[in-house]
Amino acid sequence: MSIVLMVQEVLVGISIIIALSSLLTIFARIVKQPPIIAYLIAGVLVGPLALNLIGDNTNLIQTFARIGVAFLLFIVGLVLILDF
Repeated sequence: MSIVLMVQEVLVGISIIIALSSLLTIFARIVKQPPIIAYLIAGVLVGPLALNLIGDNTNLIQTFARIGVAFLLFIVGLVLILDF
């Protein structure tokens, strides 16, 4: 598989994830839920457990997902206020 096809497959996969996440975030705002719920549902729907929309070449997307989870936990740590 050429590098161009691999890059195209990854970009299509990321585009699908972003589009579905955006739609579910709009729906989450309508039902007054936090956007993180929409992101988690989008991840489950796109992943291999439900619709399997991202295909077989998921190594790079999994790497991006792990980095995204690390950033999410970092942001939660910044926002969290601990008053004892």
